[in-house]
Amino acid sequence: MSLRTGSQRLTAVVRTQRQTATRAGRRTYASAATATSNLPAHVRQAIESEARLPNADPPSDSSTARMVHSQSPFMVPTYVKPPPMFEQGQGCYIWDIENRQYLDFTAGIAVNALGHCDPEMSKLLYQQSQTLVHSSNLYHNPWTGALSQLLIEKTRQAGGFNAGKVFICNSGSEANEAAIKFARKCGKTVQPDGSKHELVSFHNSFHGRTMGSLSATPNPKYQKPFAPMLPGFKYATYNDTDSINELVTENTCGVIIEPIQGEGGVNVANPDFLIALRKRCTEVGAVLIYDEIQCGLSRTGQMWAHCDLPAEAHPDILTTAKALGNGFPIGATLVTDEVSSKIVTGDHGTTFGGNPLGCRVAHYIVTRLSDPELQRGVVKKGARFREHMARIQQRFPSIVKEVRGRGLILGMQLAADPTPVVTAARERGLLIITCGTNTLRFVPPLIISEDEIDKGTPTTTAQTSTSSPPLPDVPRAAKRRKVTRACDRCKSRRRRCDGELPCAVCVASDAACRYEAVYTRGKVVEPRASGSLMAVDRIAATRQESREGGLTVSGMEDDPHAGAMAVVGGLEDAGEYAESSSTHAFLRRAWERFGHREGLGSADQQSHAEQSASIFTFGDRRLPPLGDAAVVMPTAEEGEALLAVYFDFAMPCYRYLHRPTVAKVFAETQHLPAGLSGRPRDATTTISSRAVVWMLLATASLFKATERLAASEQLAETYYAAAVGALSRETGRARLESVQARLAVCLYLLHTGRPNEAWHNLGTTVQLVFALGLHRTRGDPVTEDVVAQECRKRTFWAVATLDTYMSVMLGRPALIDDREVNQRYPQALDDDEMTGGASSELVGDRIIQASIYHVKLARIAKRAAQVQSSTQTQTFLQKVKTASAVMEELAIWQKSLPVILSGVVHPSSLIPIFRRQTMVLRLAHAHATMLVTRPLLLVESVAAASLQPCISACLEGAAETLQMLSGSRSEFTTFSAFWFTQYVAFNAVSIAYVWLIQRKRGRLLEVRAALSDDALLREAEAVQKHFAGAVELNAPSLRYNVVLEELRQELSRLSMKGISQKRSKLEQRPLDPGSASPLREELFEVTDADSATQARPVPVDPVMPPDGFSMDFPFEPDLWLQLDSFPFCE
Repeated sequence: MSLRTGSQRLTAVVRTQRQTATRAGRRTYASAATATSNLPAHVRQAIESEARLPNADPPSDSSTARMVHSQSPFMVPTYVKPPPMFEQGQGCYIWDIENRQYLDFTAGIAVNALGHCDPEMSKLLYQQSQTLVHSSNLYHNPWTGALSQLLIEKTRQAGGFNAGKVFICNSGSEANEAAIKFARKCGKTVQPDGSKHELVSFHNSFHGRTMGSLSATPNPKYQKPFAPMLPGFKYATYNDTDSINELVTENTCGVIIEPIQGEGGVNVANPDFLIALRKRCTEVGAVLIYDEIQCGLSRTGQMWAHCDLPAEAHPDILTTAKALGNGFPIGATLVTDEVSSKIVTGDHGTTFGGNPLGCRVAHYIVTRLSDPELQRGVVKKGARFREHMARIQQRFPSIVKEVRGRGLILGMQLAADPTPVVTAARERGLLIITCGTNTLRFVPPLIISEDEIDKGTPTTTAQTSTSSPPLPDVPRAAKRRKVTRACDRCKSRRRRCDGELPCAVCVASDAACRYEAVYTRGKVVEPRASGSLMAVDRIAATRQESREGGLTVSGMEDDPHAGAMAVVGGLEDAGEYAESSSTHAFLRRAWERFGHREGLGSADQQSHAEQSASIFTFGDRRLPPLGDAAVVMPTAEEGEALLAVYFDFAMPCYRYLHRPTVAKVFAETQHLPAGLSGRPRDATTTISSRAVVWMLLATASLFKATERLAASEQLAETYYAAAVGALSRETGRARLESVQARLAVCLYLLHTGRPNEAWHNLGTTVQLVFALGLHRTRGDPVTEDVVAQECRKRTFWAVATLDTYMSVMLGRPALIDDREVNQRYPQALDDDEMTGGASSELVGDRIIQASIYHVKLARIAKRAAQVQSSTQTQTFLQKVKTASAVMEELAIWQKSLPVILSGVVHPSSLIPIFRRQTMVLRLAHAHATMLVTRPLLLVESVAAASLQPCISACLEGAAETLQMLSGSRSEFTTFSAFWFTQYVAFNAVSIAYVWLIQRKRGRLLEVRAALSDDALLREAEAVQKHFAGAVELNAPSLRYNVVLEELRQELSRLSMKGISQKRSKLEQRPLDPGSASPLREELFEVTDADSATQARPVPVDPVMPPDGFSMDFPFEPDLWLQLDSFPFCE
């Protein structure tokens, strides 16, 4: 039996031992070799020789994760780091704190040119640290000058530029900062008036993160957070010779360029381009700067990357760092004597730069790196790398687009994002990094051996097709991934498959693993690569063999990017993470499962049905078309009744209109011909003001209790069409009524289940707000009508409040930035009090007060939502602190409420308008409380005492909402058709279910709640029933129920699982005739008091997999954001 076959057959044994160790609570081994340490020596050696460095990332319960979690709160989060934590290195290898070994192809981003922990360097660090570490640049020390002299001599010997002087600093950014300052000083010397100050850099370059070097790095990702940049920087296209003369002018003092762009994608400058650049700089008297921080110091096989260029392409300034210290922080700026002559004492300086410790270390490193034998080795090893890459590119050109670079700074550009390849490689013991556009970067230590290159890069094509694949990595127990697609062999045998190529079952059976069967479950899901760079070769080989054999993978044969998608593990479109274990995938499954049950069909079928919809209304409810009947204005009596419904019932808090003015416009509009085609003589109304009236009639018609739903909706749509038609004919200057009419349109669309169309209309409304300056306080003259002043403020704050709630509800950024707003709140004046010039606020209860407090509450909710949706990650403790601070704001807001709105007076004792306003504010306050505190339901590593106040408030807000809206309360009928009520109720029910699920999973058990779990569940289920049938107007209500039903099913499944465990324990007890009743109570739940004698098992959906939800669906940090937006997206 061959070594390969024998080791493959042992794979199943290895996997069984790992799983047994995991179930027993022992550590998951990092490699197959370690896992099999109890096997016979010859077997263990066989596995080790085939094992290809399998190093799964540390799981969430590992010592690494615990250490990272304990330290992260004290560090500024400037980097997103992978799970391993490294603590030891030697040569080209590095080890993490759990003793996993990695072959390092990154060298600390081209820093460790001599490898990790070079022995001689370590010895020098020790010796010099016992002699002198730092004395400042006020005094001489022997090693600063020695290093400077060595750099100049080695540069000249290698055929580099005519360097004369050196400035030593601490990093690459500082070296480039010095170069930029030196260029500016040279320009000022030539033109003392400062006109010669411009600098030119190139796109895709990277020169550092200090303000000067950052200004020379034209990458919006780096520049935008710190804009504006330093003035005077211009950006050119790399290798574009034709643009040089236009960009490099008499006002240019310097040009900075990387001969080989590292971060930008390993792009190599064309020699002719550099020659032309040098020529133009000489013509205009500009300084040419070469940034060789990454590509210099023998990484290309030459002392500097420009050394093999003619003198006509040499620079005036050169910067270096990275390899100069081999991990010790040091940088240097080399300049010609001509440049140095323009720098005088005091022009630049540094505290730590040039210290004896760093300079002595750098002196040794430069001596080593300038060795011709080492440089020849770099050229040879670079050729070895390129041979491997060229074979892959030649065979699979659709996957590997280009190989670039020189020596040991190489880039392999793929057809798709290479990040999954980096992750897969790291989990198998190989460190590589990315750069530029879809490019893998290889910058290993210069001392790497050819054997190590062969070990880390793909084998030749012939070897790949005949050798056995690496042993598959066993998923760690901390997080099991659900497999969406099985290989053909496992599928035909109904075997569990890990979804990788090749899968573990096929490897163990020494069988060919293919994914060629027709895939009929939606978008084709590609198998995950089971190796690092080997995956590129292996996946493409399978594809190529399939094509050559006349077979194709369903849905992929016509896709030019099919191979690239396999490389990155099956990316979803639009950048959306949709792995089977993501929250998004859970929501799609929920739609498929419960949408089909409700007769809606699949999500794909729904999408096909809506392809004819506008992009601005896609996903909204589609109403039946209107007939040809002309719009008829209601009689004066009917109109007054509808206006009363609108102001007293439909809009308790969005009170942005002046009721007497509306009544006047309605009276004039009654005399217009049908369709608003005429205008009576001496009428003061405009088209937009008449559109306001039509919209008020449309909205009020939705809430007429005496009409059937279909009839009232048909009438409302007729009025709505008349208003939209009027607005489409509006010409001239925008007016306040233009905003008011469109705001009324937005609110009406929300009431009728068209949130996406409402959001797009709100965008236009906000633009009109800005155009009219409604967001700004203006010095209104004393003679201006108080009605006009107050309506401007009312309208703006109504738009801002709607913007806040729609952004939260739809999961989209708010359109109005509060930092640009200085508009005052409206005065506490009711409509009948805004007469003449009397603008002083009167004493007593006012209807407008609820609107003002509603605005203030919405602003608190907006700030909280912006913090939660920010891209800046917060630690658990920071989330608790933020939530506590916002809760204090909410407490202050609640204390400031007038008595009539505070809830002290029972709603039944209030007049209808105050009763409705009180309930809206109660709902809004409960929503704000839940919004602020619900993320803490997902926090697990914070002490219960810290979580108690916020989680208690969250559950109290949910319980208050459920009690207000449950079917047994008459108050719910008041708001059954309100869009905001549905959203708040959805929040409350989902919070109740998530809380109960967490409790069933044994989490948050130390947190106390005022309402019992059983009582909370009863309230939640009562409100959910209302979603299933009571709300007919809003299409999202059904999708709300889709998500809630999925959560409820998970809760039922966990309850059933607990019952099964109890049953198992009870069946093992001795039978006791007197224990029937306790047994019955433990195995069954009692649903309510009336059916106490009819105990029954908790129902579980038969289509739900037994362990599917709890494994598939993680409570991710952005769970709530995704749940909020799901009912309104496709």
